[in-house]
Amino acid sequence: QDASDPMVLINPPLALTDADGLTSDRPIAQHDIVVYGQKGAPGSSGDQTRDVEMAAFLLRDHFHRNRFSVQPSGFHVIDVRATGPVAAPVDDEETVARLVSLTVRLRRIP
Repeated sequence: QDASDPMVLINPPLALTDADGLTSDRPIAQHDIVVYGQKGAPGSSGDQTRDVEMAAFLLRDHFHRNRFSVQPSGFHVIDVRATGPVAAPVDDEETVARLVSLTVRLRRIP
């Protein structure tokens, strides 16, 4: 409640699947990252729409095809793919949100 806008939320894994082999554990985790801000009159100082979009594109650029952007312990990152940003659902007309989805393919380190 005390967080200021714009705000970034990293949600727990949306899905956890696998691409296991006979002798290797290869989980695939999907995460959503959402950037929220205040929507105001276009061009007004209270409108954070452009800041939210810029932050979402920077997140996408940081993670997409950069396997070193995440380092979960006990796993080797095969690759990271980012999709979006796309408009995310909001609770009211005064909020703007953009969502970036990550698919992280992993291989357990024996």
